[in-house]
Amino acid sequence: MVDCWSRLPQELLGCITKRLHSVEDFVRFGAVCKSWRLVTIQRRNYSLKLSPPWLMLVENEGNDIRGFYSLSSNKVHHLHLPEAQGRRCWGSPHGWLVTIGIDLEIHLLSPLTRAQIRVPPQTTFEDLRDPAPPPKEIRDKYIEKAVISSSPSSSSSSSGDNCIVMAIYGELSLLAFARPGDKKWTSLENCPLGFIDLIYSDGYFFALQSLGNVVKCEINGPHPKAIDFASPPPNGDFVERKYLVDLSGELHMVMRNFENIGPYSSPQSRTTDFKIYKLDSSNMQWMEVQSLGDRALFVGNNSTFAISVSDHPEFQGNCIYFTDDYSLFYEFGGGGGADMGIFNYTDHTIQSCYQGHDIISDFSPPLWISPNLW
Repeated sequence: MVDCWSRLPQELLGCITKRLHSVEDFVRFGAVCKSWRLVTIQRRNYSLKLSPPWLMLVENEGNDIRGFYSLSSNKVHHLHLPEAQGRRCWGSPHGWLVTIGIDLEIHLLSPLTRAQIRVPPQTTFEDLRDPAPPPKEIRDKYIEKAVISSSPSSSSSSSGDNCIVMAIYGELSLLAFARPGDKKWTSLENCPLGFIDLIYSDGYFFALQSLGNVVKCEINGPHPKAIDFASPPPNGDFVERKYLVDLSGELHMVMRNFENIGPYSSPQSRTTDFKIYKLDSSNMQWMEVQSLGDRALFVGNNSTFAISVSDHPEFQGNCIYFTDDYSLFYEFGGGGGADMGIFNYTDHTIQSCYQGHDIISDFSPPLWISPNLW
């Protein structure tokens, strides 16, 4: 009987793999026998809907094993990942992390395959201070956020040079980008300051300033620049954290409200509410969104992204899964990571999404990433 299963046609096995629900199921499928394994290593058999997000947990000091919590299976997967040890990380929906360490080297890293692609180091940004701060301070504070345009493995090139990395950097929170293989980071010319978030959508990077203005990044010409794209939504001036997200090809802005808790000498923050606005492309005005429908959003120290719960029913629709990315309080509050949960956009309640102890870090708290085998 086992031999019969192992001799199933590859076309049939490929159809089965496309119906698998998660990366865990895909890996288990390939462990059955050699012929099934051969099917799983062919990318055409991998479903684009296969990667429900994982929560990447913080490192245990001196330990190169990293925990990833799967909400699908309610299990923590422990991966040998020395490439992420001691490094600040940013997540993405493409299965890759952006990392920086005290060596000031910056890499793209796939947690599942441990593939690593180098991009220009921090020392090649344009506005370096003289004298430079200590490497630990640079790792912790110099880059506010980094996002990637796509998976660097999505082309035939092993160098990943199809992928673009955009970063918010420096004391003035400016914009710069680089590709694997570049010698240095390229700053946008005549760029305004005070950026807090980035998103890649419809072939462009869009960047968000602290007061809610959105710019479009034109980076393909000889003079990369940021051009005005949209004014702020109403009543958003004093919201501390804002995010951009692409929902079905339309640009949205997520506003996250906090309350400060704890003593003055050791302040902390706690999320209380979210609001979401959609940009109407016909008049470039923002309209408040009353429901996310069957979608779930993932915000925090990652590119903000959404999934459909019809594809992943273990997640809750009309909800925002959030992690702690309010780095202002990391040092004073003994580290970040505690302000994490699931916000229900229907009744504005918040529930826990993970209750393990490994969530506090003073430089790289938990983040969302969609695992990918390629």
